[in-house]
Amino acid sequence: MGVLTKHMPSPFDRNRDGFAIGEGACFVVIENIEEALRRNKKNLLRNCGLFKWDILK
Repeated sequence: MGVLTKHMPSPFDRNRDGFAIGEGACFVVIENIEEALRRNKKNLLRNCGLFKWDILK
């Protein structure tokens, strides 16, 4: 296709000649608060609600 850069990726450079393909990964662990406290783990985030798309129909 000819869209990959042959030089150092510079996304904000006026003279850029393409783009570089990158990869990434992420995971989230959701655990019951009682179980986390029993294991002496720190609470980093609290889910205060749940949104269901079905209620808008």
